Amino acid sequence: MINDVLGKVCTGGGFCIPPADHDRICAISRLTTDRFARDVLAAEGFNPDIHTEHLPYLREAFVDHFGHEDARYALIRRERGLPIGRPPRRRPRRP
Repeated sequence: MINDVLGKVCTGGGFCIPPADHDRICAISRLTTDRFARDVLAAEGFNPDIHTEHLPYLREAFVDHFGHEDARYALIRRERGLPIGRPPRRRPRRP
């Protein structure tokens, strides 16, 4: 599924990263919007701390594809047939 969003940002935004970086990003077990956007920019030779104007497009493409900011969370919810939405808030434990 990461492969699909990488294809989308390549054809839609021109962020066509080298195959080795493509494989590395696809292998990340806990990929989030920020990590995805920064890794794609770095693979393209940009410094993600300087070229921040591209981050919103990459983050939006990720969330549009997965429906959530955390790919693993979204995939688990999809597999279980549950709505994706935001993760539930944890209540603090009472002493």
